[in-house]
Amino acid sequence: VTITANTYSNSIFTNWISSSVTLDDATATTTTFVMPAKDVTIVGNFTNLYNVHVNGGSADKTQAVKGETITI
Repeated sequence: VTITANTYSNSIFTNWISSSVTLDDATATTTTFVMPAKDVTIVGNFTNLYNVHVNGGSADKTQAVKGETITI
């Protein structure tokens, strides 16, 4: 089975979590798994992005995650 994470404004995909199946790549936005003979639950995790505004100058990024270094 192939799954793909949705895209949302102001967030980036982080990883997939599942206790019922092993994912081929839990950090890829699109990944696959082998469907077992039972129901499965898979959760996509996302990290918030915050806007960067600089008055009278510029920054190397317009959005960043918490803790990220921005050069102005």
